Amino acid sequence: MLSGVALPLFVLSLTESVAQLGLITALQTVPLFVMGLIGGPAVDRLGARRVSVLTDLIALLAFGAVPLLAALGS
Repeated sequence: MLSGVALPLFVLSLTESVAQLGLITALQTVPLFVMGLIGGPAVDRLGARRVSVLTDLIALLAFGAVPLLAALGS
């Protein structure tokens, strides 16, 4: 949940664009919506533990990409 505040502030500090801040804030709701639709069936088929580990790994890759991309100037 901390990333819900930290990522938009990071984008604002890098770009100084309120439009980009709004865009990143809006895009943060997309995974919640998508996982709301497919999360239940995924847990039924794969099990809660596997889904939890898989989503944590995906989050690790996504959040790990942020400083890497910032360092590369993207």
